[in-house]
Amino acid sequence: MLLNMKTVSTMIAAVSVTASLLFSAPAFSGAQFNDTVAGVRPYTTVNLVYVNTTSNNNPCGQQTFVIDTTESGAKYSYAALLAAIVSNKTVTFELRNNCTSIPGIGIKLQSVTINNF
Repeated sequence: MLLNMKTVSTMIAAVSVTASLLFSAPAFSGAQFNDTVAGVRPYTTVNLVYVNTTSNNNPCGQQTFVIDTTESGAKYSYAALLAAIVSNKTVTFELRNNCTSIPGIGIKLQSVTINNF
């Protein structure tokens, strides 16, 4: 079976994209819970965005969490939280290090996912 160069390059590109999606996603490591965002409070003097949820019915029993804006993906999590507020969607929060609080900062979020329910 003979393949032309366009077909071969398309196949290589598809395999490359698939491999990058399979192997680049970080593994979930922290506790996860669903809640609604009550508000976000970005600070101008420190690199943190405080996130308030509507209930404390989560593994940590708290309503306030933080995003460290010095981390590379923080802007995406912040944007997702703003979109969740505007669309009134629930969010799945994933915590960094489960419920381990960082003194003076709080419990860091590792990821947020906007839910369609």
